[in-house]
Parts: sequence; structure tokens; C-alpha cells
Amino acid sequence: MTKMYLVTGCSGVGKTTFCKKFAEERNLLYLAPDDIYELINGDAAIRDNKFTVWITLFQAIHAAEVNGRDCIIDTNALTVNDRDQFLGWFPTFDHHLVYIEATPELRRQNNLQRTRHVPEEEMDRMSALVQPPRWGHLDKRWRSFLHIFNNNNTFEVVAQKG
Repeated sequence: MTKMYLVTGCSGVGKTTFCKKFAEERNLLYLAPDDIYELINGDAAIRDNKFTVWITLFQAIHAAEVNGRDCIIDTNALTVNDRDQFLGWFPTFDHHLVYIEATPELRRQNNLQRTRHVPEEEMDRMSALVQPPRWGHLDKRWRSFLHIFNNNNTFEVVAQKG
């Protein structure tokens, strides 16, 4: 069964750094909406053509499934509903959930080092919106769950289930 790793967390927690290393170590197809925004709009900071971006991402995930290619998806998916959508859209994958968190200070520092800075008010909105996964609750529908804390860009496993 083809594996899908959905990596979630607020902007600046180190998802992309983690995902790229994890993908390389496991020979996973790395997929990120930011890369598709750049492909379609010429710049990842331009958030136009959202529908086209997400359709393109879904097509890439579907193609990975058809070709039997395990993939890792680098996206926020901050709420249970956001994560549930991936379960519903791609029900035949072997689903694995990774949640990454970091201190607000590290998130701000990482954000300032990015090419595409997330506005401070958006960072605050994400912090207020996030629903961390809880293994014993709805997120238990995932095959496995990995909770990681980014400690000064060193990734430490907090919890692992499944």
C-alpha cells in the first residue's frame, strides 16, 4: 500500500527542513503547495490561482498513488478538519501524520530567514487556530502519528504512536 505522510504545523516550525530530509532518507516524493505556487505564479509569495495550485497538488498526490510512489506532503493542515480532508480525498493510501511544533521565538526566527516571509498577523492567526493532533481522538484514524518538537532546528521526537 502506498504511504502518505502528512506533515503539519504552523509556519516557521521547520516543516520544510524536516520534510526534505525525511523524504531523502526514505526516497519519498516531496510535495508542497509553496512549490506549486512558485511553479504556477512564478513566485511562491504570490498566492494567486489558489484553486489551480490545489488541483495540481491533488493531481500530483493521485499520480504518486497510481504509480505506487510513497509521498510526503508539506502543508499546515492546522485543524482536524484540514487533516480529515486528506483522509477523505485519498482513502486508499496508508496514512501517516507528523506534527511539528516549535517555540514562538524559533518560529519568528525561522520565518525571518525564509525567502517568503509569512506576515506576523498570519503567524498569530495560525497559533490561535492550530488544533494539535491527539492520538486518542479523531486523529487516531491515521496509521501512525509522530509528534516532533523543533529545538533550535534539532528535531526531537516527543511522541510516536502506531
